[in-house]
Amino acid sequence: MKKFALFNDLCYNNQQLYEKGKLCHKDQGVKFMKKALFTGAVVTLLCVPSVAFAKGTAGVKFEGQSNVNVGDEFTVNMVIDNVNDTEYGVVGLGGYITYDNNVLELINTEQGDSYEILINRNNNKIIGIDYTMANGIKERTNVYNLTFKAKAAGDSNITLTDGELEDRYDSIEFTVDGLNVTSKEGFGGDIELSVGILNDGSISSIEILSITETAGLGMKAAEEEFKGQFKNKNVESIKYTKTRC
Repeated sequence: MKKFALFNDLCYNNQQLYEKGKLCHKDQGVKFMKKALFTGAVVTLLCVPSVAFAKGTAGVKFEGQSNVNVGDEFTVNMVIDNVNDTEYGVVGLGGYITYDNNVLELINTEQGDSYEILINRNNNKIIGIDYTMANGIKERTNVYNLTFKAKAAGDSNITLTDGELEDRYDSIEFTVDGLNVTSKEGFGGDIELSVGILNDGSISSIEILSITETAGLGMKAAEEEFKGQFKNKNVESIKYTKTRC
């Protein structure tokens, strides 16, 4: 018998289990998947292969924006790609979607183009199975769309941890290409500037090197009318407060 570590119910005891290695019909499979999201036992499948197959390989990728601003909402796609040397493709997957929750908040999840995959939003555990055990993922497939909100400045890696990919009779070796996301303060990101300081500590000039703020608003920081107000100032620090007209 084959130990299929992604699932946690003793499905082989169910009378609706098909013979020759198929798991169970779709409704029953969904029931087991939902329970598997909240517990950690093991399902035993009645799969006894008569032929030894080469261990397959695949890749899991997270694709999306790598630079965002605090307050932005953005979507990241979880993709399975580069599936090779499998008999039935990726028929099962599991693991945990991880990221820095001090920087990002997962606000929505949406099924992609694969067979049914469920996610437990309490701990971001993800689990999915092809109910036929014979029509798995064999080509590039977007399996899940994850919508995040940047809630603080910082860096976060969105990835899959404790992951598993399964062919019908064996586990699949796979790599994970996570997405590094940098969240910045400011509407258009960081503003780079150069400040000239005289020997007495006073400001001689300010030059804006890089700015991508809103035209007519934040972009006015690059105008002389704004920069000139700081010339000849000699203070420990400068705090500028935006006011409404």
